[in-house]
Amino acid sequence: MLRKKYNRVESGADKLYNAVIDNSNPYDNMEKALEQVGLELTTELVVEVLHRLRFEEKIAFRFFTWAGHRESYEHEPQAYTDMIDMLSSTRYKVKQSRIVCDLLDDMKRREKSTVPVEVLLKILRRCTDKLS
Repeated sequence: MLRKKYNRVESGADKLYNAVIDNSNPYDNMEKALEQVGLELTTELVVEVLHRLRFEEKIAFRFFTWAGHRESYEHEPQAYTDMIDMLSSTRYKVKQSRIVCDLLDDMKRREKSTVPVEVLLKILRRCTDKLS
């Protein structure tokens, strides 16, 4: 039974990933292509697609933003953590720092509490590792 669930999620991740990659140019309507996939989003599904896009942070962020605007879906801390991790580990992290701060702010507002300490520590470690 667990295997079937994994296959279904994997299949959905494949469809979303392919829609992202096939429509990743700035002039492509990635958002429309993602809508046409017609899947109900889950955190597991979003995180799987983000992992596949780990070396394409701009495209990953575009997907993350699209997913976050879906009416029937709300990012869980894991999705935020993975997106922040991606942005803070890029060689362009100085340029991405504003986006990371915005994501932390959004995460705090949605959780109506503070951002988990583990997330902040991970970001600080990444930043200091890159400076060494």
